[in-house]
Amino acid sequence: MTDEESMAQVLSAGRQLRKVAGLQDVTGGGYLGSCNDDGAPPNRGYIEMSAQLPPGVSGHDYAEQVKAAMLAAGWSDKLPTQHMYGGTINRNGVAINIEYYQGESRLAFKLYGECRNMTNHHGDSKNVGTHLDKELNSDG
Repeated sequence: MTDEESMAQVLSAGRQLRKVAGLQDVTGGGYLGSCNDDGAPPNRGYIEMSAQLPPGVSGHDYAEQVKAAMLAAGWSDKLPTQHMYGGTINRNGVAINIEYYQGESRLAFKLYGECRNMTNHHGDSKNVGTHLDKELNSDG
């Protein structure tokens, strides 16, 4: 995958998450991240995003609502080789971890793309976070 394809993969998933789950006040950022601990290829697109909790709804309940909406839209909650805190869903090589923290007013999401980008970005600006609020809130 190219750099553009790696980021497009997770941006597309982030937009779908926003639309399908009806998320409000979505903010986020992302970068190309190494799939290993030494910063070497392969890389994948990575996004951290969050959304405002609806009034009167707990983070736990909202996380379950979001997960149910995504499962109904064809996402899966089966990840036999990966376990993360919170609810994790996946589809077409993208994993989304849904995180809630008691007392917080926002629900957090971490989106991980496929480890298929073999470009070496160790030490360059491609692995520095970029604000993606505009891209996540657009429809294409």
